[in-house]
Amino acid sequence: FRSQAGVVNWVNQSFSRVFPQGDDLTLGAIRYTDSVAFNPPSAGPAVRLHPVYHPEEKDAQAVQAEAEQLTLELVRAALAANPDSDHPVAILVKARTHLGALMLLMQRNGIPVRAVELNPIRAEQSVTDLVQLIRALAHPADRVAWLSVLRSPVCGLTLKALTHLFADNRDTVAFRLQTVLACEAEFAPLLGEEWPRLQRCARILLDRSHLTADIAFSSHVESVWRALGGYGVYASDTAFADFQAVFDLVDRLAPYGDLNPADLEDALGRLYSATSAQQRAVEIMTMHKSKGLEFEEVILYGLHRRPRSDTAPLLRFERNRNRLLMGPIKPRAAEETDKLSAMLGAMEKRRSDYELDRLLYVAATRARQRLHLVSQVQCKQGQVIEPPRGSLLSRLFPLFDFTPPAPQAQQEATPANALTPGIQGPLLSRIATRTLEQLPVLPDRTVMPGATGSGWQFDDKYEASIGTVVHAWLARIGQDRMRGWDETRLQAAQEVIVRQLENEGLRQSQARSGAQRVYALLSRCIASEKGRWLLSHGQARQELPLTAADGKLLIVDVAVSTEAGWLVVDFKTGMRREHEPQDVFETRMRDTYRLQLQGYCERLSQLDGRPAIAAIFALDTGDWIDVDPALLVQER
Repeated sequence: FRSQAGVVNWVNQSFSRVFPQGDDLTLGAIRYTDSVAFNPPSAGPAVRLHPVYHPEEKDAQAVQAEAEQLTLELVRAALAANPDSDHPVAILVKARTHLGALMLLMQRNGIPVRAVELNPIRAEQSVTDLVQLIRALAHPADRVAWLSVLRSPVCGLTLKALTHLFADNRDTVAFRLQTVLACEAEFAPLLGEEWPRLQRCARILLDRSHLTADIAFSSHVESVWRALGGYGVYASDTAFADFQAVFDLVDRLAPYGDLNPADLEDALGRLYSATSAQQRAVEIMTMHKSKGLEFEEVILYGLHRRPRSDTAPLLRFERNRNRLLMGPIKPRAAEETDKLSAMLGAMEKRRSDYELDRLLYVAATRARQRLHLVSQVQCKQGQVIEPPRGSLLSRLFPLFDFTPPAPQAQQEATPANALTPGIQGPLLSRIATRTLEQLPVLPDRTVMPGATGSGWQFDDKYEASIGTVVHAWLARIGQDRMRGWDETRLQAAQEVIVRQLENEGLRQSQARSGAQRVYALLSRCIASEKGRWLLSHGQARQELPLTAADGKLLIVDVAVSTEAGWLVVDFKTGMRREHEPQDVFETRMRDTYRLQLQGYCERLSQLDGRPAIAAIFALDTGDWIDVDPALLVQER
């Protein structure tokens, strides 16, 4: 019911020869049974073999690149031929390692890729650069990490500049950067056009305010990454999700910066890169993961690759006809393997082969319209060499006729002196100078007096500006007791909001998008029952100013006087993280802001002796989060 008749007929003809001719329960052999096509045949060939011949005189990397380019063209054609399908094309491989650089080639050519636990996150260049920044900020003496950051696209210093600065210097890179910044008259002429770039990047990297501020190490890293322009340099639809996964990992491993690089590398090895959120993408996965799925076109890739051999166990054993057969591993000094162990090993090999036959069948029957078989084929002296036993190609090899191309005359090597002078290695990729000048500086961080422990937070300039404007509008709406305020009036105020955000320092494009978010937060507030109650309550004081014992000015968003005492409500614009459970979100909000709310409650209680309780109104989700008074008392 899945595939068109052309695919079904080819599968019947092929796998009746691939599968064993009879059943054997002991060895797991199952003969093939023909399927009957439900869908009529489609125009054109249903199954095509795309051999990439590898003569002995041809470089293996060149052959690999040819196979990858061929697959890229097949993907482009499949995407164009199936514009209305949610699953137009899939690339299936036996193992992750069989992909090579194919996924990177797709991404570089602008083809959205949706991979299922296939691409390790540390294989992404964007993540590699971010990890080097994490290592540098965590360990000032990690010279390789610091130099990697300075060379990476977010800084982009030339090798000449790095040589001038660090070649003959044995100080830590951080200390050397401090010296360089203090001696501008000496180094600015030496570096020339590179000086403004170094100056800006060094100041960002040397910011150590997180050591004293009430802020998580991961938040400090993110602020530095944002200030360096990392989000702009790597602006793919998957990079942001990858960055957040790394920040969450750092938050779990080292919330306050005591990071063990070995732990970081080990944990990164268990993370996979995010997949494209675009609906129409090429889907890449292992054949095992494809079970139960279907695609318009399927490309079976890397069929020539032989799976890694299993390590012989210390002891083979098997129950056979109410008997237990056991064979030990061959002693190192022995010349021959134990015969019983060899027999059991051969039986296990047969079972694995039959299981591999069935896996190939599963992969081939995922195709609805077209099935493409892409494989390298070894050639020697103009003759095709049979593929290695154990490969998927060895099962399909008897089904096709292979005609290798005639050998080509070997081209003379290009003389070394004919190469373009001055070009050595890849060109430097780095953030543009004009873009550097437009990036915001590191944001200021406001810390409550005496703040310690896990009550940390971080808002970048964009989020901080949105919070400032939202609070100003809520104060005005509350002062009017919501009279005359509705969504229509908020919508009419959009241009005013844009100008306010620009006055906060945002560029026009940022202000436009930020105004939409401000409108959404305000609309959600006035549409909620709690929001209307707070903004229209007769005993509510908006933006209530208080003076702390140390003279610091405290501004309470809303203070409501009730018969039982004071109710302190703090509006928060922070977003709930993707896939974050509700209880975890509420706990995070309480832990983050309890010290701030404690200061408000203590000061209000000192005014008239009445008790004060606190709550958080999360505007982004519309959640009302009560803060247990006991949590406030614990820190006194």
